[in-house]
Amino acid sequence: MEELAADDFDPRALLHAEDVKAMPNVMCFADVDSFEDHLRKKDPEIVAELLAEEARRVPTMIAPFEKLPLPAERRLALMGAPTPAKPPRRPAKTFLSAIAKHLYRGPLAALCSWVEQKERVEVRIRSRDGVHSVLAATVVAFDKFWNLALHDVDEVYYCPKRIRKFRTTSKLPLEIVPANLRYEPGLKVSSRIQQLTRHLPQLFVRGDNVISVALK
Repeated sequence: MEELAADDFDPRALLHAEDVKAMPNVMCFADVDSFEDHLRKKDPEIVAELLAEEARRVPTMIAPFEKLPLPAERRLALMGAPTPAKPPRRPAKTFLSAIAKHLYRGPLAALCSWVEQKERVEVRIRSRDGVHSVLAATVVAFDKFWNLALHDVDEVYYCPKRIRKFRTTSKLPLEIVPANLRYEPGLKVSSRIQQLTRHLPQLFVRGDNVISVALK
């Protein structure tokens, strides 16, 4: 044991030495923890010496995951100056916090007041070359990209004539659309466009498709 604890002990040379014979009564352990438990029970004095030697070599042990001080803090600690207290962290200013504090001015501020007062609004949805539909609903929620969550929606869809021809010749059965979501025929706007209406309990509209939002 004294040779193992010596400073000039070379374990690699001992493993490759030819004159060293294997001991017949060698104990086998499953892992290092099992060996340490056995060593504590058999030679507690040696364990105490090893722990004391480790404490002398590493006087200040850094706890796991402990945050190291910044260079400026280390310089202040070496000079003996007290570490300055960190200022309290300010809450992040976001669009929602500005709306909640009524600091925002503009169209979205008006939309926020309509949401709080549960006003009924008229939302115009664009198509490729005009107005696709007009929605009369109550806005439940929105964001700065004009994405809208609507409730109690009355939709007026301006259906082109070519769409009606496709629907009459389409092989898709009408039964796949629930009865409460189907369009009902309305007024004929022109020879090419007819109004179709339906009622939806809820609807989500992407902001890219919104033309305008106004009070009903």
